[in-house]
Amino acid sequence: MKKIIVFGTGITYYQYQNVLKKHEIVMFIDNNKEKQGTWLDKRRIWEVDKILDTSFDFVVIVAEQWQEMRKQLLALGIKQEKIIYYEELGKLEEEEEIVFYGKKPSQEEDKSIIIFTNRLENSGAELAVFVMAKMMKKLGYDVCIAACYDGSLRDDIVKSGIRVAISLKYGYWNNSVSELVKNYHVVWVNTLIRYELVYRLQNLNKRIIWWLHEPENVYKQVEVEVINRIDSENIEIYAVSEYAKKVFKQHISNKKIDIFTLSIEDRRKEVKEKREEDKKITFAVVARICKLKNQGLVLEAMKLMDEMEYKKFNVLFIGGGANLSCENMLLKETKEMKNVRFLGEMTQDDINEMYNDSKIDVLICPSLEETLSISTVEALMYGKPAIVSDNTGIASHITDYKEGFVVKNNNAVDLKEKIQWFLRNEDKLEQMGKEARQKYENDFSMDKLTDSVVKLRLFV
Repeated sequence: MKKIIVFGTGITYYQYQNVLKKHEIVMFIDNNKEKQGTWLDKRRIWEVDKILDTSFDFVVIVAEQWQEMRKQLLALGIKQEKIIYYEELGKLEEEEEIVFYGKKPSQEEDKSIIIFTNRLENSGAELAVFVMAKMMKKLGYDVCIAACYDGSLRDDIVKSGIRVAISLKYGYWNNSVSELVKNYHVVWVNTLIRYELVYRLQNLNKRIIWWLHEPENVYKQVEVEVINRIDSENIEIYAVSEYAKKVFKQHISNKKIDIFTLSIEDRRKEVKEKREEDKKITFAVVARICKLKNQGLVLEAMKLMDEMEYKKFNVLFIGGGANLSCENMLLKETKEMKNVRFLGEMTQDDINEMYNDSKIDVLICPSLEETLSISTVEALMYGKPAIVSDNTGIASHITDYKEGFVVKNNNAVDLKEKIQWFLRNEDKLEQMGKEARQKYENDFSMDKLTDSVVKLRLFV
């Protein structure tokens, strides 16, 4: 057990608190003056300077702005080796605890692949890896997913015949990683934040693939100079979309990077009944509630509409609050808006039912930045048109008046006009739904994924 100071008391702390509480938390510190002097988990939150009067083993930064916070600590005289951030929590563990689920791989298997990812949660990059792993299993590969953190996806992964390994130390190079990868022929690393692991893997005599999903803001959280030392002759780098590729090249211009897009399984049921003609059109935003997802833009667009149009549609917000202040603000603003409903976080099965029962007609993706948008891909799969921001990777797959519309980023007037178009052209919904479904089949279906994996020629 280590004596730790936790720097940051926002949403990231709550995501990692179970791991942090295995150690002795001697103090919380935060730059937010409104939090200083308040209490969290029976401990007072102090200003950052207070750590100079305190004995500790490590300062653990639990916030996305960890680089700036680390510089702040270094300026106070805190040694580099005493500072870690939330993706390095394995460094707190003295023993390399590893938990395995599923069948052990056959030693004779010559088509084996190990996939490193962060969390086994039902979210973008992790869900994309799970779907891909299942496809690889069908192609006859022996697949293992190695994650730093357990999650709700784990049982489904194991039921699919895919082995799972979980250890906090899988976030970077160490003995447990070395022992694990030696049993596999191909190593696949998921997400940008695993860049340190990729850097150490590049010297192995194995095929290494690095799959990137991240938007611009995540590049502020990584050491770009370390990524620049990765030899792209030894590491194959792929982005999930053209947008993700563009963002990568803006920061890492000297590396070759290609496109390997994600896919999702077809969950649409046969549509037996046509949509009722006199029914209100229901727009939905399916995303975590936070600034980046920009749900507030939908409310701005609604306020620009006249009362007659306002009564012709409903808006659903589906997703948990990644940012409590954003969630509270939206709840406050919509308290008197009778055609707006917050459904909160829903299971995938519940969302499937919403689409299959035609309770959603059009998806809105107003994100300030997003390298693809699985929620939009899901809408296309269910045959629902979408309105998407032009600062998203999915925008390159949407053609105006066919699968939906692309709107200017963070532009409430443009979004309002596209909502109005649907209200005035309700008879076009069915045809646009067919176009949306065709886009899914052409670009994001399991058949498309199979072709993409086969073209990689992983075992030649």
